[in-house]
Amino acid sequence: MNHQRTVVVYGVDHSPWVQGVRMALHHQGIPHTLTSVPFGPDWWLRRGLVFPAMRVGDAPVLTDSFRIYESLEEAGASLGVKRLSQAERTSAQVELERLFTRYALGRCANGKDWAFFRAWSTMQETPATRTGAAVRGLLSLYFWVLIRVGIRLRTRRGLPAVDLAEIRSFLAPWNARLERAPWLTGGSLGFLDFALLGHLQCMASGPTDEMLPLVQAFPALMAWQDRMVAELAGHRPLYVRRFRADTSAGDEREPARRGWFWVGWSAGVLGWPLTMLLVIHALVVRNWNPGHSGAATARARR
Repeated sequence: MNHQRTVVVYGVDHSPWVQGVRMALHHQGIPHTLTSVPFGPDWWLRRGLVFPAMRVGDAPVLTDSFRIYESLEEAGASLGVKRLSQAERTSAQVELERLFTRYALGRCANGKDWAFFRAWSTMQETPATRTGAAVRGLLSLYFWVLIRVGIRLRTRRGLPAVDLAEIRSFLAPWNARLERAPWLTGGSLGFLDFALLGHLQCMASGPTDEMLPLVQAFPALMAWQDRMVAELAGHRPLYVRRFRADTSAGDEREPARRGWFWVGWSAGVLGWPLTMLLVIHALVVRNWNPGHSGAATARARR
């Protein structure tokens, strides 16, 4: 990849999909920026608030983290995408989506709504901007509604919002794979390692601390995580260090522009009828975006 071209990633640093892409870029030595501001109103109207999305220079915007990994490898990055067949890549993406839909609801479950918003206030763009922080305040309301809907759908079926035993069962196959090999993407570290670590990053980012003991109970997963942390020296944030009781890992940087986050959040709450119209629009167009969480699972069912 031509490192002279500007690489911009759209998303937030608690997103597992965004984290996976950013860690891959970091490991490949590709400078990039992270923004919470969508790529213009037209893109937002057609694609909704789904991330990650990535733009390289003036090229079209890419969505879907796995498609981004493929594009990076096509541009010269060494991510091991071709070591796995298309069927294997699809299966892995589906399994990660299933894992995500189980643990992500825990970010707002059991009275943690306010903790959810406080966690969003500590995220940062790179570089930090006032506009990005204010937009992130609005984004947090959209994702809060999305998670609350997910919780409601599960509880209406008589299921707990978060089933730790079920989440443990989704982690077990990944641990088994790592008992057989040091990396998930074949003979060396690659895209699938970044993809899974992105989910552990999300689990360890604060609102779902009940997930920490689940991961800690898997020796192969923990040893692999340690190898990943060593490979990612210099990357921030590395929330996964909290699995090793490193309490500094949860908030590595002073949250810049935090006040602007609350300005955006307050504007969204005060203008709730308009905010809900925007949220409903985003929920509708979300299903048109091939990169939304659950899209790979839906495609696999067809």
